[in-house]
Amino acid sequence: MSDFFTAFSEVDFTQYMLGNTTTSPAVLYNMILGGSTVPAVAPEEFLPGAKLAEEGYHSKHPVVLIPGIVSTGLEVWSTGAGKDMGEGACGAKYFRKRMWGTMNQFRAIFMDRECWMAHMKLDPVTGLDPPGIKLRAALGLDAADYLFPGYWVWARIINNLAALGYDNNNMHLASYDWRLSFSNLETRDKYYSRLKRDIEITVLSANEKSVLLSHSMGSLIVHYFLQWVQSPLGANETDWPDKYLHRWVNIAGPMLGVPKVHSSMLSGEMKDTVQLNSFATYVLEQFFSKHERRELFRSWVGLASMFVKGGDTLWGSLGSKPPDDGVHPNHYSQLYTVTSVSTPPTTSATTSVPPSSTLTPIVDQIKQNETLASYSSLVSVLRPIIGPLPEALIATNSSPHVFTAYSASSFDSLLHSEVPENTKNIWQNEYENKIATSHREIEESINDPKTWGNPLIAPLPRFKSVEKPTNDTSGFKLVCFYGVGIRTERTYYYRSESKNALVTGGLPRQENRVSEFYKWMVNLWANDTKVLNGTGLNVTGISEMEMGRLVEEKLDDEVVVEAVDSSDSKWTHAIDSSIVSTEMDIENGVQMTDGDTTVPLLSLGYMCNGGWREKRYNPSMVPVLTREYKNIPPSMPSLRGGPSTSDHVDIMGNSEMLEDLLKIVAGKDDDMKERVVSQIKQVVRNVQLPDLA
Repeated sequence: MSDFFTAFSEVDFTQYMLGNTTTSPAVLYNMILGGSTVPAVAPEEFLPGAKLAEEGYHSKHPVVLIPGIVSTGLEVWSTGAGKDMGEGACGAKYFRKRMWGTMNQFRAIFMDRECWMAHMKLDPVTGLDPPGIKLRAALGLDAADYLFPGYWVWARIINNLAALGYDNNNMHLASYDWRLSFSNLETRDKYYSRLKRDIEITVLSANEKSVLLSHSMGSLIVHYFLQWVQSPLGANETDWPDKYLHRWVNIAGPMLGVPKVHSSMLSGEMKDTVQLNSFATYVLEQFFSKHERRELFRSWVGLASMFVKGGDTLWGSLGSKPPDDGVHPNHYSQLYTVTSVSTPPTTSATTSVPPSSTLTPIVDQIKQNETLASYSSLVSVLRPIIGPLPEALIATNSSPHVFTAYSASSFDSLLHSEVPENTKNIWQNEYENKIATSHREIEESINDPKTWGNPLIAPLPRFKSVEKPTNDTSGFKLVCFYGVGIRTERTYYYRSESKNALVTGGLPRQENRVSEFYKWMVNLWANDTKVLNGTGLNVTGISEMEMGRLVEEKLDDEVVVEAVDSSDSKWTHAIDSSIVSTEMDIENGVQMTDGDTTVPLLSLGYMCNGGWREKRYNPSMVPVLTREYKNIPPSMPSLRGGPSTSDHVDIMGNSEMLEDLLKIVAGKDDDMKERVVSQIKQVVRNVQLPDLA
């Protein structure tokens, strides 16, 4: 997903917000004002299902579909009745219309933006509906078949299942309000109780065990549900999974989290927003600023379920190579680099940039420093030195700043310093993202709901039928389908901006005094005749402040920041789109790795190829099958990537993946072979799990 809600990459919102190249303005205008919202289904939409049906394949196992984040439409149930309705009073005119999904969303955004925002944000204290607001997940197959006209999500899978004979009696879509925390899905909507009941009904009706098909965050929901159904705090039925489940097909599940969730929470940005041209950026900021996006994202507690999991063990410790180092032809550095003027936290590694007679471009500084040029630091913060410059820096002509590197474990200190206390408390109470270090932690996870969405703490349930020595191949199996071979976000380079001071070139400046920085610059340049003459600057008779400004204008690609006292200032972070490196695959301040455009290979594949193949996380050692789909660009341009795409969302229309999925639900997958084309096996070997105490 691009732009507006790209943190989740479930829908390509840029195409709708800034102009869909396949939709004329007249057609878009007609849809907004009430035109058709259900596209006609072409015969090819039933392929490969129709072909398999001709070969004798037919529906066998009942199917339950669990969508990912932002895939499900959300509709208004606010009536404007009663007392203290507050902002919810505006929702009456949208009663039972969607605030998320269909063209009703665009009508609300364009024509009643404040009302739309009021309904989409959750209460910052409870993580539930704000007073007077009631927004609920749409129900039925059309809750997530098409999110917007022409933009399918589950439609291709639904169509192909129908070609094998499925209908709404043996195919159920378990929609949910993806904004809610995993625990609040049960608290408010009884989601897991309903999901359990619906699976039981379909199994009773078909007399066959069920197949769970989950996509993206839906796979984390399934993992949470499997803990809930066994736990004394949930359904307390330890044999339930064995009794009712035939397969769990995990499609593009971000089992170890998604880095771009961190960038969306930190600044409301991601790759797609910083790649917009200047006009599109202006339009986006005027319409829906990064500050507003950030606040909206932070209110969605469900999004926080995809913070990266496993800490430094999985994502790398400072100064050492992480497990996924080298999975891309290029090498990468840390996950985030933030240029800021606040004091570096003591929990992170700090290093001075190398000495230089002139200021060194940021990318070169990263390359020259082993700690910074490693995947191990999840975040690196470029911070000017505050106050008088150390004599050592002046003597060596070093740049007046330091980098602070954050690993996956220490990044919380940066993010938590930016969010309200209520938000931090909700995140900490709802989710545990570390890795288990003792048998006791794993055993006790069944009674700790905040661990249930983390497969590095909470293991798969026991399946007694799998543990019995038998030649029967009909027992439970976990199947992982995901795409690879597409550049995917792994690292973000940030720069800080002041909300109060005048900002030039994205960097803060204080106008009312000559800063220590400019004194240092004058000393450097005035004592280096070669450098000074090479600039062509005429500095005769100008002040130190004026000289500093001239210097800043000359150094377009170099670090020029005043060393001002920011103790009373408020700072906000922004991705530094000026940082570009072909060698390190850094594009507009975002560094890439292998994956499916949204989820890195490490998160897509580690549990499927490593964690779940160990008894600590898979006590019954249920069979795990992995099928990777390497991206093959279409011969002709295609907005959805073509029939062999491995994109995070578009893989739902990948012809080969669809055929594999249909064989599973038809009970014809006994001869399905594992296929791994990426470097995930090497990544798994690089992971050193802690010995359990």
